[in-house]
Amino acid sequence: MKERGLYWEIYRNNRKEEEEWRLKSRNLWIQDGDKNIAFFHNTTKTRRIINQIDTIKCEGGKDIKGQDAVKKEAHNHFKNLLIADPINPYFESFIKHIPKRIDE
Repeated sequence: MKERGLYWEIYRNNRKEEEEWRLKSRNLWIQDGDKNIAFFHNTTKTRRIINQIDTIKCEGGKDIKGQDAVKKEAHNHFKNLLIADPINPYFESFIKHIPKRIDE
C-alpha cells in the first residue's frame, strides 16, 4: 500500500513538472507524458530573450542600453510622471481628470 502511494506521488509530481514546462514554453500542442526537457528549456530561454527589453529611448532621444540602465531609466521616468510638480508637462493633463471633492 505504501509503495502504491509513493508511485502516485511520483506520478503527480511528474505531471506537475510537465504542466509547468508546457505553460512556460507556451507550446500547447505538447502531449501529456512528453519528456523532451531540453526542448522545453530551449523554448523558454528563447521566449525570455525575445521578451527582454535591452534598449530604450529616453526623453532626450538618447538610447539607453543594458538591463540595469534600462531599469533605472524606467524607474526615473515613472517617478517623474507621478511627482505632483506643476513644472511637469504631464501634470496639468493628469490632474484635470481627477474630480474635485473640496470647494475653495
